[in-house]
Parts: sequence; structure tokens; C-alpha cells
Amino acid sequence: MTTELQEFLSHFKNVKPYNGYYMAMCPVHNKKDTTLSIKQVEDGKILLHCHRECKTEDIVAAAELTMADLFPDRHSAASASRDFKKIEQPPKKQPKPWKQRYDIAASYEYRDDGGHLLAVKDRYYKDGKKQQCWRHQDRSGAWYYGAGGVELPLYKHECISNPVFLVEGEKDVDTMLAGGLHAVTNPNGAGEWKDRYTEQLRGYDVCIIPDNDAPGRKHAETAANALHGVAASVKLLDLSELWPDIPEKGDVTDYVEWCRSIGRKDGDIFNCLSLARDGASEFVPNEDNTKIDTVVDFDWGMFRPLNDFEEVEPEWLVPRWIPKEQITIFASEGGVGKTSMVCDIAAAISNGGQCILDAEDIERNPAKVLFMTTEDSISKKLRKQLRLAGANMQNIFAPDPQKDKEYKALKIKFGSPELEAMIEHFKPALCIFDPIQGYVPPNINMISRNAMRDCLAPLIPLGEKTGCTFILVCHSNKKRGAFGRERISDSSDLWDIARSVIMAGYTDQHDKKIRYVSNEKNSYATTMQTILFSIGENRQIVFEGHSDKSDYDFSTAIFEERAKKPPEPLNEKLLEALKDAASPFDAVKFFYAEFEEKYGATIYGGKQPKKALDLMKPHMEEAGYSLITKQIKIGKQGGKGFVIQPINDNEPEQIAV
Repeated sequence: MTTELQEFLSHFKNVKPYNGYYMAMCPVHNKKDTTLSIKQVEDGKILLHCHRECKTEDIVAAAELTMADLFPDRHSAASASRDFKKIEQPPKKQPKPWKQRYDIAASYEYRDDGGHLLAVKDRYYKDGKKQQCWRHQDRSGAWYYGAGGVELPLYKHECISNPVFLVEGEKDVDTMLAGGLHAVTNPNGAGEWKDRYTEQLRGYDVCIIPDNDAPGRKHAETAANALHGVAASVKLLDLSELWPDIPEKGDVTDYVEWCRSIGRKDGDIFNCLSLARDGASEFVPNEDNTKIDTVVDFDWGMFRPLNDFEEVEPEWLVPRWIPKEQITIFASEGGVGKTSMVCDIAAAISNGGQCILDAEDIERNPAKVLFMTTEDSISKKLRKQLRLAGANMQNIFAPDPQKDKEYKALKIKFGSPELEAMIEHFKPALCIFDPIQGYVPPNINMISRNAMRDCLAPLIPLGEKTGCTFILVCHSNKKRGAFGRERISDSSDLWDIARSVIMAGYTDQHDKKIRYVSNEKNSYATTMQTILFSIGENRQIVFEGHSDKSDYDFSTAIFEERAKKPPEPLNEKLLEALKDAASPFDAVKFFYAEFEEKYGATIYGGKQPKKALDLMKPHMEEAGYSLITKQIKIGKQGGKGFVIQPINDNEPEQIAV
């Protein structure tokens, strides 16, 4: 330890050496846990990193030091300020070598002003879903995952010319360039506009063409507001003005292909786009600078005074449980019987009989059911289960993967024209999606607020138009104390858009025979009394009675019961060994046997390695580390092991689109 580092460390409490680094209490949040990493590198600089994300300048000030103290013998306070951004975060781990694992559908090269390659975005398909992956080259020519940590410019900005189109996606840029029109796009699509893109278009005449969907229009709005007063001019071109029947999410490439399909020549197509740009109105932001008037295309005649509306009583597919032509959410933990329950409902609708949710006097006519599933095999499981439930098999329809040679069923997603066409064709009384995740478009982030509501909203007018009712099956979360909308996994928007929410679960965590189904939300009636049921032979639903308890009552009782269990004794020896092995700046890997050989045969406390390590995860998180048990590879050797890595120091290699 140098004299300078020893003096520096004296300003901190609970300093402990760890694998060539030091851990200490952070003076900012002043907790007893040691979350501050301190390291002196070869040139004498001292690096700081708090795993609670405290800022470096705050740490230095709280320790009664200055930024110049991070540069002993070499730097002044002024140079320390200049170098601050370089040391605020610890060195990132080495990038992972890139390997081509899938057939690449398209590759897009991002280059700097001089034309030098910065990074490549590959697009490919995995399990029928469109994916993207970044890669970059080092000086030796070797390829690695990621964009290399550089701030990427607009795609094709190096060959930009005035005027320029701003479109959404590299494919559209290439389409425009092939037609002789200059175009650019930002690297990561809608919702990712940066100030540097605005600067790259300073002084240009820009025409923005949004994709035909809400995210595309919002992205165009953001870019137009940012460019207003910076670009020489900003115009907006709505493709629906050129193509009235443009589908949802349609883009400029779709427009060009449509024009070709009706016999137009490329020269005419791109000349039409150029003329449309010239005739488009100059963008003028609203006073609040938030909306784009030029892309709003409403039939204002749709608005009527309430005197003109008819009062209609709600109709029910299953009285007071499942409203007709609306969305019902059915959620539970795995294994409770969600699929058995929806099979019971589907059988009743198909044969005109009764399901477990029905009153004894219910009567209905047999009707069609669409059963969409990505989780269970129709032939190997669901057909038998539905048959034994008494279903009219002629009235239940599902896609047959044996006949779907071109995987067209994968296009059936919420909001897609394929889904709408399917409902229009079959006109079922009920359509089940099990689970919901299998039918969410790949570009929708389920945890993004309002994204799922926008995604599912088209189901409501579609249901009212065709008479179809939708049941969406999803999982409930196991978060302690959660109730209401918090019990729905992935997105609270599911709760909000549903007119009825049905939860299922176990009544007792020890004896899992009796389960419950509880009506947790009902927009058109008071919530129904909870029904108790069991799963009989061949996964059939068996009625067991009623209960006045709700999902909240049962789930809370189970959590309280679990809380009574004595906690596992802490294996302090294992915890100290893991902290000793961890690095605050890099991920480290160990095979189970290798770790046992290093720290002793009793290090796992008599438990299986994975179970012992899983118990350590929350304690390692408190110390600022993620502990991951999985199959690992060290060199050419692979096997069971684990990885310890600093929290928030790992970026995803692949991004779903």
C-alpha cells in the first residue's frame, strides 16, 4: 500500500482488504454495511465506486477530501475535475466474444463522420420472434458483443445530404437510399431520441415519417419538438395521406412494397414521396410543446352528446363473473389449475352446459370457442381434458402446428391485423389466450406503464363488433402483502383494462387439495362469492363449496404461515468466503468443487451447493453483489458453478425487439 493510499483510506470507516481492493463504509448514506469499493491503479489514480450508486463527488466531500486527492502526485484539482467522468464508474468487465448463433436476416453498419466502422446491429429471428444484437470489432479485428461503449450517431449520417428524411428503423433508411432519397434514423427506435441526434441534423431540412402506430407518432412528436428551431425546417409526412388503408404499424418500406404490388414503378414511388415532402406543412409546436397537430387525423363526428347514447345493460357470458364482449383476466400461481378452470368454462360454452362458475338455473346455447395456447399441447393434453369436461369438440377451434408450415400463427398478436381477421372469420363467443405472454407483440415491454393498455385496447371494440369475449390467462406474483392490481404479474395495466379479474390459489399451503377462485374485480356487478374447488381425475374441476374469504385473505394467511417458520441459520463462514472471493470491479466464476477445495470441505454447511448458495443471495445483495448459480464455463471446461458480480455492472447482450 502506498503512503498516499494509506492516507486516503484513513478518511473512511470499516476498511477491509478484498482481493487487491478495499471495501469501506460509504460516508454518504452512512450505513454500517461496506458498500464502497476503493482501488488504486497503476498510474496512481484512486477509483471509487459505491454499490448504492452514491456519486463520487458526494463521497469525496463527505469524507472531507477533494477531487484532487484521487490523483496523488500527478494531478491538480483542475485536472481532477476534467478526469472525473473517467473515474466515476469502475472499469467495466471485458466484452464477451461474439459468435454467430442464428441466421442473420439483416445487418446495419454504424460509422463515424470519417466512415470508420463503430458497431453493427444484426437482426435475426429466434423462435419466430424478431431480435436484435449489437457487435463491434477491436483493433485486431475480433468481434465482441455490444456497441463498444461508444455514443452511436444517426444511422447513415455519414452520407447525409439536404433535404433529409427522418424515418423509424434502419430498414426504412436503406429503402429510401435505394430510391435515391437521403434518410437517417436513430439507433434504438421509437422513444430513444437523444440531444446528439438533434445536433447532427442542425441546419438541415428535415421531413419526419412516423410509423403508423402510437409509439411512432409519439417518437415523431419528440423529434419534431427537439429539432424545431435547430433544423432549417421541420415537416411531418403522415403515410396514411398517401395510403388510406395503411395497416397498424405500417412504415415507409411497407408503403413502397404496397405501391409496387399495385404496379407503380420505383421512380414514380420515390418521386411521390419527394413531392409529398415538398407539399407537407411546416411543423409548428403547440404552446405546451407536447403535441403534433399535423399528425392528428380524427373524425370529430365520432363525438356525440350523451343524449344521443343508448343506455344498455351489460350482458354476461358467465353471469356476474365474465361479461360479454369484454376482457376478463384469469390469474394464479403455477399448478393451481388455471388451465383446468378455463377448460371447464370453454367446455360449457361449446356444449351449452354449465361450468363451475354458473348458477344452477343457467341456460345457454352452444357456441364457438377459440382456444389459443403457447403453453400446452392440444393433442397431448388439452383435447383429452376438454373432451372429458364434456366439450362439443366441433365448436372449439385451435391452430394446428402440423399444418402451419410457415409459422403464420406466430403473427397472431394483440393489436395485429391477423388477430382481428381471425376473430372476424370465426366469430367465436369466447377466445382464450393462455398465457397472455405468448400473444404480446415483441416490441411491447409488459412492465412499461400504459404499454399493455394500448396493446390490449383494440380487443374491446373488436369484441363489441363481433360478440366475442376474451379471457386472458396470466400468472399472479408471490410478493408478500400484495393485493388487488399488485397481484397481477408483469403489468398492472392488465387489471386496469379488464372488466373482470378472477384469481385462483390454494386455501392452505400445506394441504393443497382445496383451491379457491375469487372474483377480485367486477366493473358491472358486485364481486361474486368465492368458490372452492379441487382437481379431480384427469384434471377435471370438482366443486367443493363457497367461502367468504377473498384472494387477499387466503394469500395473506399463507404468507403469515410461512413467516412462522424458523429462519435458516446463517452460514457465516460461506458468506465471508463469498465476500472474500468477490471483486467490486469484475465478475468472478467458480465451479462448486473448485470453491470447496479453496475454502474447505465444510464450506457449504452440509447442504447441496446450490441450496446453500441460494440462501446467501440476499446477504450478498446487501453487500452490493449478485450471486447467480448456473452452468458456467471457465476456459474450455464447463460445469455447475456460480458467478459473483457487482450489482448494476452488467449490460444485456441481446435486446428483444
